[in-house]
Amino acid sequence: MHPFNKAIVLTAAIALTPPVLGQSLDEGVDAYRNGDYATTLENFEPLAEQGDASAQYNLGVMYDNGDGVPQNDGKAAQWYRRAAEQGDADAQFKLSASYYLDEGVSHNPVMAYVLANLAAAQGHEKGRELRDLFADELSRDQIAEGQRMASEWRVGTPLPYFKDFSTWP
Repeated sequence: MHPFNKAIVLTAAIALTPPVLGQSLDEGVDAYRNGDYATTLENFEPLAEQGDASAQYNLGVMYDNGDGVPQNDGKAAQWYRRAAEQGDADAQFKLSASYYLDEGVSHNPVMAYVLANLAAAQGHEKGRELRDLFADELSRDQIAEGQRMASEWRVGTPLPYFKDFSTWP
């Protein structure tokens, strides 16, 4: 390829490169605060697909609340899961509540405990409160299993019981 053509291709590639992740996320947050959900989605969706945990969590919130998208507990839980697997304590907390309340996932009090425990381990105060609330309703064996699962899980790996979302809406 001629050097001049390479320069044109490179210039086009730079022009098509998405903005810096933090900048798009900030723009999305500002748009959300202003009720401009179309701009919010335009900023969050590509970032979430690229693996940005904050964008994933925020998309979860949008689907949870029906802000600019049809309310969908399954999609909210899916986005929370993706962020939770990256160690996002807010997403772990929200997904914990989903497992307890049957919102978009099957009711599973042990999994709810695991996720609340993970959030609490990061200093998430409401996660600690939720973990303690769930512990009051679980048997000793269930608590032990939940603690084992939480202690064995590592950031960046699939959470227990999250292997197949193919049937999700």
